[in-house]
Amino acid sequence: MQPHLSRNADVAVIGRIEKSIDQLKSYDLILLLDVLEHLDDSLGALDALCALLNVGGTVIVSLPNVAHISVSLPLLMLRKFEYRDAGILDRTHKRFFTERSAVQLINDAKLTVVSGIVSGLEGPKAKVLDAISFGMLRHHLTKQYIMCARKNADGARQHSIRWLKGPRRDRIQNPMNGAKAAV
Repeated sequence: MQPHLSRNADVAVIGRIEKSIDQLKSYDLILLLDVLEHLDDSLGALDALCALLNVGGTVIVSLPNVAHISVSLPLLMLRKFEYRDAGILDRTHKRFFTERSAVQLINDAKLTVVSGIVSGLEGPKAKVLDAISFGMLRHHLTKQYIMCARKNADGARQHSIRWLKGPRRDRIQNPMNGAKAAV
């Protein structure tokens, strides 16, 4: 895995975050894709990594949405909440997030979400449900929140996030063209 990651990032460290931070320097871009939900102390890890961000740097975080209809409907109708080998209820997840708690985690790390993508609306059923509900079910059809965040200025408040539907390659822009990145 290391050789593959190294082709796409300046630095790729595989290992426990708590033990790997000492190996890292400072970066313009930090990717935390499907990572924070697996940690005992998501905020502590995010804080430690954000301390490595250069001025104007960006953190991209993806988190699964436990409010997805595939979780909430069986819970509501059948009182069923069963872990699985993969997906939102992956048995290795230690934390669960909704839109609000995902954004709150980012804000608690003194970051502001500057843009976001809701993922999971690509299938035909999700598209139809999203359309006929006029978007009112969108956050129950969202499997994952992908957030682009930056260090906030002292006292900065989180503005409303205009969530884009995705991911589609034409909607995702490289936030740091040519920047030094860590994954």
